[in-house]
Amino acid sequence: MRLNIVIVVSLVMLTASCKGQSIIVQKKDGMFVNLPDFYSKTGVILKQQPSLDVFQKLNYASYYNPTDSDILRTETIFKATYIALVNERDGNRSFDSVKDKDLYKEWRRQYLPFINKNSEKIIFVTMLKCCHSNVSKCYPDWKKEVAFTLGDGMCMGEARFIMNLTQNKLKLF
Repeated sequence: MRLNIVIVVSLVMLTASCKGQSIIVQKKDGMFVNLPDFYSKTGVILKQQPSLDVFQKLNYASYYNPTDSDILRTETIFKATYIALVNERDGNRSFDSVKDKDLYKEWRRQYLPFINKNSEKIIFVTMLKCCHSNVSKCYPDWKKEVAFTLGDGMCMGEARFIMNLTQNKLKLF
């Protein structure tokens, strides 16, 4: 209950601070997300219909255009719950919540929004890190396709989660 109150208050504050600013910006080469309160790099909203089997297992039904509010909710719930979920999964050894508070602030985001077969709004998020200033050196098609690579651990890496906006639930992927 306390977590829900914190999330709602955070959303109200962020929405008020973002008034007049669009989070999602349409450009000629795609739809991009600028959300400096959450991360310093640019995010991208993918429009592809995923052909990977993994999305069929997630009950992908159709694409939808997310709103600024959808992206804000996703990042707010991520920030409030992600570290606790990883620690729960990994036996409380992965993160120190104070030290790693801004762990993913430098990682780029890929958002793949869709409606599942239960008519729920889902956003599949991939976070990308790259040691080069140009992320395309690590992920050449990052603006067009979901990045699924093994990475080399030092220079590049990925983390994923699934946000169910209908249920306000975050799941690790």
